[in-house]
Amino acid sequence: MRQITRLQRNVLAFVAGHTEAIGYSPTVREIQSGLKIKNVGTVQAALKGLESKRFIERRKRAWRNIIILQDYYTNV
Repeated sequence: MRQITRLQRNVLAFVAGHTEAIGYSPTVREIQSGLKIKNVGTVQAALKGLESKRFIERRKRAWRNIIILQDYYTNV
């Protein structure tokens, strides 16, 4: 299984929970606020890491653009 940091795991869980509850992915600012992270760049870095490890996919030029890949549900 691919290793992810505690922050990446928290971000991934937040995105999954938000998507399941609301029906669409959160914005970066919503993740920042929901996890009480002080710097939006920290969220961006966590998302970039998750994307490079193929846990999420981000659509270009879309506001709520985080897609959790099916792989998440079997590996986390």
